Amino acid sequence: MENNAYSRRNFLKNSVVATTGISIVPSLSVSGLGHKAPSDKMNIVGIGIGGKGHPNLVGMSKENIIGLCDVDLKYAETCFKEFPAAKRYADWRKMFDEMGKSIDGVMVATADHSQP
Repeated sequence: MENNAYSRRNFLKNSVVATTGISIVPSLSVSGLGHKAPSDKMNIVGIGIGGKGHPNLVGMSKENIIGLCDVDLKYAETCFKEFPAAKRYADWRKMFDEMGKSIDGVMVATADHSQP
């Protein structure tokens, strides 16, 4: 048998190195090629945003906050000010009727005692 400089062991080692290098490429360099995945940002609506819902939405602020709903519009005013581009609602059913097809996710923060 002749001793090839390119053995099976060398092939496997080079394959692992190449695969690792490709998988570690940051997404910024790939997205710089003009491709942006549709799943990069979700369209989120928030229900019950006057109390605990407000900090929950702040945690999701990198997403698109498109709708805000609370029965007490005055109590939810601070959240409305923080997300001025979002539509405001007092009834979640009306929000779903108007925005249903554009909603990717819903954040609901209602108290236990508000359940029927």
